[in-house]
Amino acid sequence: VPASAPALAAIAAAPSPVPAPAPERGHVKYRLDWEAKGTNFFEGFDFLTSDGNHGASDFVRSYEDAKKAGVAMATGSHAILRAGPRSSHDFKRVTGKIGTKKSWKHFLAAVRFTHVPYGCGVWPAFFTLGAGVEWPSGGEMDILEYVNDQGSMTSFHTTKQCKLDPAQVKEDAKQAGVAVAYGSHAILRAGSRSFYDFKRVTGKVGTKKSWKHFLAAVRFHHVPYGCGIWPAFFTLGTGVEWPTGGEMDILEYVNDQGSMTSFHTNKQCKLDPAQVNKYGSMPDANLVANNNNNYNCSTKYCANCTSLGCAPNKMPLLTGQQWANRPGVFAMERTASFTKLFFIPDADLPGDLSAGNPTPEAWDRWIISYYPFGDSAATCPQPDDIMASQMFILQVAFCGDWASKVWGDSETCSRTGPTFNARATKNNLQPGQCRAVDPLAEYTPQQDCCTQFITDAHGQYQTDDYLHQRAFFNISWFKVFIETCLRLNSPLGSCLEFLGMNSSPLDDLRAHTLECPKVSAHSRCEAWDRWIISYYPFGDSAATCPQPDDIMAPQRFILQVAFCGDWASKVWGDSETCRRTGPTFNATATKNKLQIDTKKQPGQCRAVDPLAEYAPEQDCCTQFITHAEDQYQTDHYLNERAFFNISWFKVFT
Repeated sequence: VPASAPALAAIAAAPSPVPAPAPERGHVKYRLDWEAKGTNFFEGFDFLTSDGNHGASDFVRSYEDAKKAGVAMATGSHAILRAGPRSSHDFKRVTGKIGTKKSWKHFLAAVRFTHVPYGCGVWPAFFTLGAGVEWPSGGEMDILEYVNDQGSMTSFHTTKQCKLDPAQVKEDAKQAGVAVAYGSHAILRAGSRSFYDFKRVTGKVGTKKSWKHFLAAVRFHHVPYGCGIWPAFFTLGTGVEWPTGGEMDILEYVNDQGSMTSFHTNKQCKLDPAQVNKYGSMPDANLVANNNNNYNCSTKYCANCTSLGCAPNKMPLLTGQQWANRPGVFAMERTASFTKLFFIPDADLPGDLSAGNPTPEAWDRWIISYYPFGDSAATCPQPDDIMASQMFILQVAFCGDWASKVWGDSETCSRTGPTFNARATKNNLQPGQCRAVDPLAEYTPQQDCCTQFITDAHGQYQTDDYLHQRAFFNISWFKVFIETCLRLNSPLGSCLEFLGMNSSPLDDLRAHTLECPKVSAHSRCEAWDRWIISYYPFGDSAATCPQPDDIMAPQRFILQVAFCGDWASKVWGDSETCRRTGPTFNATATKNKLQIDTKKQPGQCRAVDPLAEYAPEQDCCTQFITHAEDQYQTDHYLNERAFFNISWFKVFT
């Protein structure tokens, strides 16, 4: 749905977040030291034969052998390293592994790929290895490595003492364009597509401090809305497992559903209906979901649970887009006996709040939800303990077990992104279609409408632009006043406990689980911070990594297309796709109880860990990759998938 004029005006008034400047670290000039490209691409490499994966790889010994086997070729524009034919050795397939003849201590390296290998049984890797020393003394940095349909991750290995400082490792939301603070307001917004499959970069922040009794107020000029978006502004009990300490949802909604407040606990607590409605009618928005158990705050989440917490709300419930068009203040007052939630429109901001001396007892006309814990003592026997000290959390999330699950309930969202098929199941979905998936019941993000739209891997749904216009918080300030001053009848202005405003409203917030954007090319390495996918701050971790420069010996680069072994074979059964590929997978079979492939009956296989036993004739991965009769059409399968296509490889020093 197109944003309304007020929403667009709010967006226009908020400057678009821009990446913060890179930290000062001195200008580093690099010059090209080594390059592989064109028809001479492989001249700077050795062909390696060792199989540290203990798998089904028969690595060729030279470039001449590689060309004969169709494993390596170099043209004027690109080079190919790929899987070859089945080997003359049992349970092996011919393939390639190359390593640079040269090694470097300090460098900047860049490789341009137009294709990387993938598929069941395939174990590609692009990594560096310390030269001239025994592994892993010289360090190993895995840049790209994965098996089957698992995600790729970077990792570092050494025998030396080294533990990275978490504070130094943490990715920077400013660099990702997710969070930025101006003199007048702060922005927390959706970012770009993530390096990780089925993910998008975004932000979730929580106050470092927590409070027991308090009055909190946040002034919003815009809140996120739209299909696939799950914004939330809530409190969470600290120091205990959820939901023991309580969770108060102040603003939370998905897609184009209405936002409702709700409270969650695992303690006995049912609110008194007469007390709940003393400030006007506030029906329980969770009544139907809780199987007509009115105002029951006890919570248990699962695929078919009917204990979703209490949700007294003034009606009607407003959608995210409606809230985005109504700037104002959300406030929460928590005392020993009750919690009140308020929304005060910008035009009605009371002078006492603006002056820093709030008197919430005069705000009753703005109450949107009321939780009378103390006046419900018969059914909520621990009114003050029902909520531990609370921290505040603000997030822009996507999909998941709410937004994905109810995608089909929205006429707007069901027409957004890939073609929605309301009747499809996991096993009969047609190409180009999607369905509403509940990730609590199954993990199939590749079929989920919400995930496909939000991550928009090929940019066909214009999701980046859609989210840029809709998926952001614009916050003027965030203030917390301590409740003890109310009891002393002293001015609340002297009790201001927390203030987020002016030039750094997010400085007192900590970021949670922020992923980094995809790598791309750029002209200056100092300006690449927004494309970082992994960071190893050896020098800034000196207390726990005392040899930062010696942690990595001079490194050579290695590129391989390997198969099976102690990763791909071992986790074969973890992939639904791979389990249905090749011979019949038997998850319960053992070495001595497996139906072997014969001409009289179809064969079975199992997932074998070659570090624990040598049984390639029973291993699903090895059988699929090397089967002599090619009954699984593996040659064709690998020809389409298992190859690197590289334009160039450059090392600067």
